[in-house]
Amino acid sequence: MIIMNRYDKNSLKAEEFINDGEILDSLKFADENKNNLELVDKIIEKARLKKGINHREASVLLACEDKERLKEIYNLARQIKKDFYGDRIVMFAPLYLSNYCVNGCVYCPYHAKNKIRAHVEATGSPRGKEILDNFSAFLPKFKKVLPYDYDRMLRVTRLIYNFSFASATFVATMVSKLRISVRRG
Repeated sequence: MIIMNRYDKNSLKAEEFINDGEILDSLKFADENKNNLELVDKIIEKARLKKGINHREASVLLACEDKERLKEIYNLARQIKKDFYGDRIVMFAPLYLSNYCVNGCVYCPYHAKNKIRAHVEATGSPRGKEILDNFSAFLPKFKKVLPYDYDRMLRVTRLIYNFSFASATFVATMVSKLRISVRRG
């Protein structure tokens, strides 16, 4: 018997806010409503208020096939991006600041369970198998290890967001002066 976790977008448990059933339902909802122009227009108007749209609404906009609405969606997205970020180029990438993650992505080497799984596969460790079989009971015993220079990285991030595009050279200089180093021992 498969036990499905309830979906709770405010939960701190990854298995509750990343839920396969909710993802599939959202994709189905988007497919069913991609040509519902009245709904698409309502979502566009909600987005125009810049107070956020939910994942189902976003999925409808992403699935929309109406060329006129797509042009409006792209123009609005461009305007919202400009209003929030100005002329800066902003790039996002996953940044792991600890040695494990609470999400259970099967491909990810940062999830503690995956590290143990790899160890068990390589060694046949009975203790590792016990931990995998009772992972939720063992999880509180794991400790996060954060880099010493975490504060420095946060200062660099704040610095980048506090300066305009014209100050890019200054920011680059400051970033190089605050370079993050790894201390051993």
